[in-house]
Amino acid sequence: MARLAEAAERGVAALVAPDGRVDAAALDRHQVAAHGFAWVATYAEALRQMQGWGSGWTAPAGWASLRPACSRPPLASIWPSLTAVWR
Repeated sequence: MARLAEAAERGVAALVAPDGRVDAAALDRHQVAAHGFAWVATYAEALRQMQGWGSGWTAPAGWASLRPACSRPPLASIWPSLTAVWR
């Protein structure tokens, strides 16, 4: 997911800041892409944080079966939508 966020950042930067500075008109034209990048970056960070939390979590007795469910968000359910953006 981090690589996807990095690729999205490069792609949006090329659209809205081709010379290194954000162009307001370009940002307005490409606001859907900018919002998509923000969503992907936020989700990637949330996954990173959740992975850190899940790797250090010790389940109380009887809760061990919940750890996989708690530490793995349903990325598979949104993957088709994410990849469709870059087709």
